[in-house]
Amino acid sequence: MTFFGLTLSVALVDILMLNVLLAYSAYAVFSIGRLNVAFIAFSGLGGYISAIMWSRFHLPPLWCICLAIGTSALLALPLAVLLMRVTSVYLAIATIAVAAIFQDLLVNFQSLTHGADGIAGLPIVAGLDVLAPCVAVVILGFWLVSRSRWGIGMILQRSDERLALSVGINVNLNIAVLFMISASVAALQGALTAFWYGFVSPDAYSFSTVILVIAMVLLGGSSQWLGPLAGACFLTLIPQWLEPFGVWSDVATGSILLIVVLLLPEGLVGRIATRRGLHRARMSEESKWRLGDRTVRVGPSPVAMGSSEQAIWATVARTAAGTVLDRQPTYLRDFDVIAEQPAHPAGSHELLQCDNLTVQVGGLQILNAVALSVRAGEICGVVGPNGAGKSTLLNVISGFTAPGSGSTRFDGSDISHVPAWGRARLGIGRSFQQVRLVDSSSVRLNVQAGALRSSKTSPSDPCETSSIVNILRALNIEEFEDWPIRYLSYGTRRKVELARVAAGRPKLFLVDEPTAGVSHAHILGIERLLRDEARRGCAVVIVDHDLGFIQRIASRVVVMDAGIEIYQGPPSDAFADRRVISAYVGS
Repeated sequence: MTFFGLTLSVALVDILMLNVLLAYSAYAVFSIGRLNVAFIAFSGLGGYISAIMWSRFHLPPLWCICLAIGTSALLALPLAVLLMRVTSVYLAIATIAVAAIFQDLLVNFQSLTHGADGIAGLPIVAGLDVLAPCVAVVILGFWLVSRSRWGIGMILQRSDERLALSVGINVNLNIAVLFMISASVAALQGALTAFWYGFVSPDAYSFSTVILVIAMVLLGGSSQWLGPLAGACFLTLIPQWLEPFGVWSDVATGSILLIVVLLLPEGLVGRIATRRGLHRARMSEESKWRLGDRTVRVGPSPVAMGSSEQAIWATVARTAAGTVLDRQPTYLRDFDVIAEQPAHPAGSHELLQCDNLTVQVGGLQILNAVALSVRAGEICGVVGPNGAGKSTLLNVISGFTAPGSGSTRFDGSDISHVPAWGRARLGIGRSFQQVRLVDSSSVRLNVQAGALRSSKTSPSDPCETSSIVNILRALNIEEFEDWPIRYLSYGTRRKVELARVAAGRPKLFLVDEPTAGVSHAHILGIERLLRDEARRGCAVVIVDHDLGFIQRIASRVVVMDAGIEIYQGPPSDAFADRRVISAYVGS
């Protein structure tokens, strides 16, 4: 078979498939942003277990392969637990050490492995008819994962582990499972390689192989499920295609690789996915401006438009004669919020109760015996000067900061020792002081991530999709549904973050500085969302410096200063209190 002038022999296709398997074993842990080099050790383990089981115990090749996969998966679990807290380059160094130790054992444990000579005489049974189904099953598995709730969780974990924890993802469990999957695929590849070549030796598991496989994953796109396949095809076939250049073939291969990396930092598949996302966003934007059978709302707005803006929209409506633009600009609809609505009255059920919370870092007392209780349906504001401990209080409630003393009860249960992901699953949702979103993903996916906590249905379920669309519409950002986050303004990003929390239908909504750096029109939309959450019985705790916003929306306000609660009561009385005045402007 000829492909772009390259003759594809059966042997070359077999090698390509073995490379694809090894690339996916590396990608499994790479998919959550961790560089794991131990895959090469598990590939060798799979090969040697298969060789030893066949040569010493005369087990059928299929049994040898299954035993190799199972043993590798079991050994990967304690390794994952041991390395769970190690991140970034340190994980790469630690797993390089694991690979080096394994290779030394292969060379020196001669009574079992035959040292540097390896084990020969294995039956050659892993042909194309065996490799092709194995590769197909592995790729299908990763494709199914990418379209599942777990796949969305992996995207969040790769982007930001704190974000993943805030929507109820057990990041440590993900690490352990993916380590085991990586080891299983690597062991499968190692066993198939042994039964394809007919022998195993330590040379096959060198550091140069590690570099080649990592290059495959990065070149194809480490954030895309098709990336390992594309990278393996590229780095397996291109050198063969350039072979006629003789001694210059390696130079040409390296040059092509360098050019691709410089021009496509997201990888081959990553760039295609990005361009598809932008195209989908543009098409969606154009379709929403199409002529339809609805009329434009040019409704009156108390704070809104000048007479010229109203005249423009009225002219558009008249000109279209009943078939007009399908939407109006976001900023016009935001003014439908009635800013002076009274705060929603709280229910009688006390949802959150914090007692005697204390946080100390070194000699600095960040929280000092703080108590807070919030009822279902209540909007409670927490204000105070910079450094008062407001964000730390939200971190303690949501489980991101462990208090030195005190207790937290939620919905009648003590959650003082429940981790952040567990609290999220109980119904505590939060936004962050600095917006945390997956910049490379669409608005829709970011909002879908919030529903991971509250629903067991598929992200593509019609009911789930309808709920997300309604939330986006409530915030007037449905026109950005298909846009990648990185192309949005800061105010729109803030709305998307709040939409993500709302999609999880939390019982307690913790909001950290939602109005900071946000325009007035966006603030009104945020206010509408938070009021809607309170109306459905959700308790809302808002930390903010916009005192006018807090006075409008909160039924009760807590004022903090230097980690101490100095006032708690109606917002209207807060700034007549002498301690509050002293905290803000001095005595």
